[in-house]
Amino acid sequence: MEVYIRGTKNKINLNKNDFVTKGGEASIFIRQGLVFKIYHDSKNMIKEAKIQELNALNTPNIVRPLDILLDSKNKPVGFTMAEIKNAVPLCKLFTNDFWNRNGITSGKIKTITDEIRKTISFIHERDGYLIVDGNEFNYLIDQNFKIPYFIDVDSYQTPSYSATAIMPSIQDYHSNSFSCLTDWYAFGIVSFQLFAGIHPYKGRHPDFKRNDLEGRMRSNISVFNNKTSLPSAVRNLDTAIPKNYRFWYLEIFENGIRTNPPEFAGDITIITVPISLVGNADDFIIKEIAKFKSDILYYNKIAGNEVVKLRDNSLYINSKQYLFRGEVIFSPKTRTPHFVGINNNYLQIHGQATGKSIIKNPVFAENIMVINDHIYIKSMDKIVEIAINETTIDNCVPYVKMSMNILPRATTFFSNVIYQNILGVPHFNIPQPSETGHSSMFTVQTKELDGYKIIDAKYLNRVLVVTTHRNNQYHRFIFRFTENHNEYNVRKIEDILYCGINFAVMDNGVVVIIQPDDSLEAMINDPNNTKIRRFENVDSNMKLYSVSNKIFFTKSNKLFSLSIRT
Repeated sequence: MEVYIRGTKNKINLNKNDFVTKGGEASIFIRQGLVFKIYHDSKNMIKEAKIQELNALNTPNIVRPLDILLDSKNKPVGFTMAEIKNAVPLCKLFTNDFWNRNGITSGKIKTITDEIRKTISFIHERDGYLIVDGNEFNYLIDQNFKIPYFIDVDSYQTPSYSATAIMPSIQDYHSNSFSCLTDWYAFGIVSFQLFAGIHPYKGRHPDFKRNDLEGRMRSNISVFNNKTSLPSAVRNLDTAIPKNYRFWYLEIFENGIRTNPPEFAGDITIITVPISLVGNADDFIIKEIAKFKSDILYYNKIAGNEVVKLRDNSLYINSKQYLFRGEVIFSPKTRTPHFVGINNNYLQIHGQATGKSIIKNPVFAENIMVINDHIYIKSMDKIVEIAINETTIDNCVPYVKMSMNILPRATTFFSNVIYQNILGVPHFNIPQPSETGHSSMFTVQTKELDGYKIIDAKYLNRVLVVTTHRNNQYHRFIFRFTENHNEYNVRKIEDILYCGINFAVMDNGVVVIIQPDDSLEAMINDPNNTKIRRFENVDSNMKLYSVSNKIFFTKSNKLFSLSIRT
């Protein structure tokens, strides 16, 4: 695709390597630090006069339209924006799982919330400017979790151009028009999810049908209502939310009073919550295995070695403590641990014996994933699999075992799986590393996900679980594949509480998954087996793991084994 930036003579050829995603109205490309938004139909192009008005929002964290893009006939077809590198969607910060993996604290959420509040105040100080559709997908957060970036700015209301679209989950149904107060109401809903991990009108209430979001919003029946029951994944409303924000949330969500938010979030007191495990102990056999000095972030047995990562950044391998420096792999012969990570966009593999990187020549890496002692990196327009060749304990040499071409801007690493939006069509690449021969990569087109925003995904032993968003709701898809991955069964669970993906698959194919409604389900990874055992009222804060044909889970700083009574 050929475009020109107005005011320059240079032709820009946007190709598939620049492609990011395709929506109903436009396609997005990124090249040389600029985002290119190209409309499918030039009639939908934002008015140039509105772009000029948006120039008033000239603060670095508001990603506004910059320059007009022209086609070969000098017709406006899109515009450019600044690229925000290494940022994550704000909604990722709603889940406990993301908090645990990235060291997110209530203090960091307080900082982010107040920066969003300050930027909204900056917008409102300019007469006639409103965000209107301030939903969670219109924010990005920098990789240090400090700076919020405001995106989709071309949809804002300006003095000469009204806004009409708004996501229902943040709409103020008590107002007939958009205003600064409706912007603050949307901010209240999004910030509440950052602190508490749930939409303020989610949970179950006996007087409303399940997920009747609009009905409860109109009736001011929020999570603070004493009849509302909440999933166990929700953070404690009395301790996770700053006191002055909690009062403000009560006013706007439960009492229907519209005011501006407090100027800053007050202090947060953290209270340890007693451990609860499963609703009906008669269904399960639970044994405490170990207790550690800090909360457990990860547990597994790799090549016979027990690996435990803790929140305090310590790492234990067979009870020996190491300083946590990334993912762990073990050499093929002596099973010596090596520590894998990315430093300044370059792959690092540190050996235990020397503490130095065993990589001789720099290897560019944007993302990393470790599966069965094999390293997968995203490097420019390729996915590269790296394994270790070991001669002695002091001589381990990494080598490229496999590589495949990708669309670099449209490729995302999730847990054990790679997602590609191939010119608007969703695909998953599933690595299958091999210790003895050539590795393989299954590529699966998932037509059921057409039109859905992919939020999260995890793959284990022929089971792929995907969290998506569409039509104002989060949804879960569970795919179970045949051995060669050319056929699958898919199950969709609609309108879920957005939470982390939590499941384990034993070597014998038994799948244990905790669902967003605090239920635990057991099934088989065979797509032709439709039997599901379901158990209610399970604590969804249990983090599931599998080792061989056993299930374990962690809760706080304790490790437990779990089995289901037959």
